[in-house]
Amino acid sequence: TQASQRIANDIIFEELKEIQGRTHKWGSQKQVTFDPAKEHFVVIHPSQGQGENFRLLGTLFDCSLTMIPCLEGILSKIRPKIRAMLRLKHIYSVPAMIGQYKCHIWGLKEYSNGAIILAPPCQLKRLDKVQRWFLHELGLTDTEAFINHNMAPPSLRRCIGLLGFLHKRALGQCHPALCEALPFAGDLDANYHTKALHPFCECRNYNDRLFNRSLFAYILVYNRLPQALIDMPSVKSFQSKLTHLAKERAVTDQENWRKSYQDCNEIWTMFYSNEVTSHILC
Repeated sequence: TQASQRIANDIIFEELKEIQGRTHKWGSQKQVTFDPAKEHFVVIHPSQGQGENFRLLGTLFDCSLTMIPCLEGILSKIRPKIRAMLRLKHIYSVPAMIGQYKCHIWGLKEYSNGAIILAPPCQLKRLDKVQRWFLHELGLTDTEAFINHNMAPPSLRRCIGLLGFLHKRALGQCHPALCEALPFAGDLDANYHTKALHPFCECRNYNDRLFNRSLFAYILVYNRLPQALIDMPSVKSFQSKLTHLAKERAVTDQENWRKSYQDCNEIWTMFYSNEVTSHILC
């Protein structure tokens, strides 16, 4: 809320320390001890964040949610591995090299996809640049790699992955807590499909930048997908169809195929601008 944004960080830290003291007191009464190494205070805010970087489920966060330290960590891990792989490119075929890249690099690069979307777009492009460098060393363009070897750019894979997560929720196949956190929309615009999720547009009043770089923005994209896509019975078939449609754009040499599914404008261009939805979804 607007009122909570005006509270000074010092006051927040004092309240946190008071809560910590009461928690320790409760622990001593119940003969429970807490690990001091796992206790620290941070204020998470895009402009007034304060505290050291911290890890949550293996992902490194900074208090301003720029996710730059996380990206730096990912790049520092994958660059040496890519260099080592490229030293052997004279031994292996191109398909074998691409297979090794998918096996050894994609897992490291995509583990934190749900969090690194908070990073500025100029920082996320560094992941695409690293993959283009690898492909350049193999004598391939990213378009050729996508069409012939099913090697999509990281930005496109990230979009398809997050939309797949939302489709899993729409199918009711995720944890009940996630179903509760991401409810269906109810009565919305008739142009939305039948499984539209609540768009959380009220969150934009807090921070528009964070909203546009969060899962909430992908909900807006998901809600505008054609009904034929939403009717896919599984996440695998849903993501396969999204990949196939993006590949068709790449084959026809459309300049914006790399940006497929990134925002609502791209969804409009792909499916509604030329009224070709029924044709491309056949």
